[in-house]
Amino acid sequence: MSLALSLVLPIFGIIAFGYAGARSKLISHAGVDGLDTYVFTFAMPVLLFRNLAHTEFPAALPWGLWISYYSAMLTRYSIRRSVGAASITAFFKLIVHPALVFAMTQYVFELEPLWVAAATLLAAMPTGVYSSILANRYRAAPGAASSTVVLSTGLSLVTLTVLLGWFLG
Repeated sequence: MSLALSLVLPIFGIIAFGYAGARSKLISHAGVDGLDTYVFTFAMPVLLFRNLAHTEFPAALPWGLWISYYSAMLTRYSIRRSVGAASITAFFKLIVHPALVFAMTQYVFELEPLWVAAATLLAAMPTGVYSSILANRYRAAPGAASSTVVLSTGLSLVTLTVLLGWFLG
């Protein structure tokens, strides 16, 4: 369990610093908007390109892994407005999605344990901040998207710690 916490806590520490900076007005709303624009327009595409350019892919792609992940990922794309709806979305993202990925990778495609653990842990990650950035950018329920990001990130401290403890123990 301590290994799981040592993996999860630094990430949440960075999130807490960012949250504290925004709440204390050290970073203004305009600053956050500017940072969002920079990251969305320049930094993220460059980072993705660099990572893909340096990635060595295996000779045979694990198609069972991709099918498991994307067939279960459909629960993530509901646009919600209220905290209640964000709770439902977070439940599907943090509990149902990883459970479906685990079942498919373990029992349907019978992947190696490392692939099962990696796919399940990736599926159990909280709703990404880019869903909120995209919602803001395209004015598609930005409040609901940010509520889901915040709620699923907070709850994932528990769910990821439990899953990491289970896979590592």
